[in-house]
Amino acid sequence: MNQKPEICDPSEKKVQVILTDAFQLGYVLEKLLGFTGAADITVSTFSTGEEFLRKLIALRRKGLIRTARLFTDFKAAEKTAKINAMLRAAYDEVRFCKNHSKVIIIEGITPPRFGLGEPKPNAR
Repeated sequence: MNQKPEICDPSEKKVQVILTDAFQLGYVLEKLLGFTGAADITVSTFSTGEEFLRKLIALRRKGLIRTARLFTDFKAAEKTAKINAMLRAAYDEVRFCKNHSKVIIIEGITPPRFGLGEPKPNAR
């Protein structure tokens, strides 16, 4: 059985390179949201698929995505017309433009971490 590579806390490991076919982008997003907490996301992509949309909708229902914006290529308009209901459920805003990228920006608030010997707020 193939084990999925570990995705580390981005506050502890700023750059992580993982070359694998063991998981999809939605899995990475879910793991990162586990570290950041609820977040606003912006997705820039040349194409979007049903599997990723299903993951976004599930993450929204869990309260992990506050707002979501999509910037996608004009050529994706025909494909996305077929999945328009899912697209509207996953994103608050959809923009079509010339685009050949695959980027997700996660704007979340990372919970504070306290090291040993550091007082926690309101500790007396």
